[in-house]
Amino acid sequence: MNAIESFRNELMATPDFIDPRGKQHHEFVSGKHGRKMDFSVVKKGTELYQKWLDINKQRILYRHPNRLGLIILGVANGTTDFAFDLAKSVSTNYQEVFGLRSEKLPDKQVRLTQPARWVISDLSRNKFIKTVIIEDVGTTGTTAGKVAQQCLEAGAEHSEVIVTWQRTQSLGYLDENKIPYSSIITEVIPTLSPELCEREGDCARGVTLKPHGE
Repeated sequence: MNAIESFRNELMATPDFIDPRGKQHHEFVSGKHGRKMDFSVVKKGTELYQKWLDINKQRILYRHPNRLGLIILGVANGTTDFAFDLAKSVSTNYQEVFGLRSEKLPDKQVRLTQPARWVISDLSRNKFIKTVIIEDVGTTGTTAGKVAQQCLEAGAEHSEVIVTWQRTQSLGYLDENKIPYSSIITEVIPTLSPELCEREGDCARGVTLKPHGE
């Protein structure tokens, strides 16, 4: 069993990681319905958290062996702190990797913080800046994709998304907007439109629906 398979199996065995089948399901930011996967159960300082760091570090270094000009950002609020730990893990004594923040707005949208914009803009004047957006679960890729686009607007030359768990066959927003991405785990967890869920999904079966943000 490799490191990714080990992480996936341990994650699925972690209590409260995924909505219990037949007990409840969630509305996502995209409006679609499905069983929520909650990476907040992976606590900092645990062996599982370290495994999460390690598989993301391995993917970043495979894609970016030269760390020069590399910036890592989390998607608020799920991977913000994780991204800082990941940046520290990827850094060396000779090549520092910056960790920056995005923030969640009252309308549930996510944007770069103003300090993050300033840092990207300032650094891009003198070097080629690459930003990597870290997303825990990918459904459509919309939120992470918008952060990636904002990085480009701030001055980054390259921006991409790394997803720990891609739960759909494709990440539509990233594909449509030609935003590069890489998924560590691709395993479909049923995700339905509200209409389809009402006809043949958990809504039709009377399973409790948790609105987005609750």
